Amino acid sequence: MVAQGAVINRNETKPGCQSKCGDITIPYPFGVGRNCSIDAWADINCNTTFNPPKAFIGNLEVVQFSQAEVRIKNFVATTCYNQSGALVQQIPSSINLLETPYTFSSTRNKVTVLGCDTLVLTTGGEGLNYSSGCISLCDTRDNVMEGTCSGIGCCETSIPKGLKEFTAVVASVYNHSRVWSFDPCGAAFLAEQGTYTFKVSDFSNMTSLADIPMEVMTALAQGILTVMGGKMAVVAPKNIKNCLSKESMSLDYEEVGLYAIPSGSYNEGGSGQYSLEKEMVWPMLNVLR
Repeated sequence: MVAQGAVINRNETKPGCQSKCGDITIPYPFGVGRNCSIDAWADINCNTTFNPPKAFIGNLEVVQFSQAEVRIKNFVATTCYNQSGALVQQIPSSINLLETPYTFSSTRNKVTVLGCDTLVLTTGGEGLNYSSGCISLCDTRDNVMEGTCSGIGCCETSIPKGLKEFTAVVASVYNHSRVWSFDPCGAAFLAEQGTYTFKVSDFSNMTSLADIPMEVMTALAQGILTVMGGKMAVVAPKNIKNCLSKESMSLDYEEVGLYAIPSGSYNEGGSGQYSLEKEMVWPMLNVLR
């Protein structure tokens, strides 16, 4: 028995569908409009009230698609104080991917914390029981070393693999009263590694941090196949391990590559070994008897 997926080259839009939203190319399995994506999780809302138009997945603004990842605009958590140390602004950051097949990339993203009197608690859900922290301190502007997140004005921490919910809350030790003249605010954000270079000027320009992208993975996304007779099969990308049965195919994954089979392309039959052509976005999946 052979299950063959449609062969669609990388960065190719489904025929007859909108290929771009503003400056962003929209490759299949994503799509704008009816029947242009593989499933609801890949539906793109092209919001034309912006100039140029902007692409959204739910409430997440997309800045770029690639074969295995989606780069989205991040959400910056901030806390600001006045000269007396009174809190004047507190904005937490919370991103929830629980009802989607996406996950935050643990290999591509870092939690970055800015400030000379800043501590941050980050948490995650869906059974991971994840919590982590990072503290950034400095006494004077002269102590700060630009270009590095060493814990003096800027620090970084990792996230676990498989994270689908991220919340960051920013706090302070001394309410920024000792450093207010050059640093009235603290901030934290999840961002793609290599896209941000720490600058002291960011202490007074937190809004610019929202333009730094983060990556969410489609590699954990599962293609749900309707098998003849109403049975369902779950196909996840990469590293096929074994086939438990024709009703429930168990496929392992890694955080690279995007491999799935479009709906309706699987024929009912026996179980066995698998082989995968890895150079196509929608590869051939051969079930060998």
